[in-house]
Amino acid sequence: ARIYQAKTVMVVLNSTNKEINLPLHFYTEILQGKSQCKEIISNQTVQLTDKLTLEARGSLIIEL
Repeated sequence: ARIYQAKTVMVVLNSTNKEINLPLHFYTEILQGKSQCKEIISNQTVQLTDKLTLEARGSLIIEL
């Protein structure tokens, strides 16, 4: 994650050949209690619940 002028951008990569569920409790400090974010490439809103699902060989670039 990178923080610049009050904006935070985080890149999440799945380098495996299987879909994964990434537990978000590891990123509590970065997420700062936010419940949603914007995926930059698709401009879709992503809900930040207890985990983030990434498809096989997938990536997300999210702005918090």
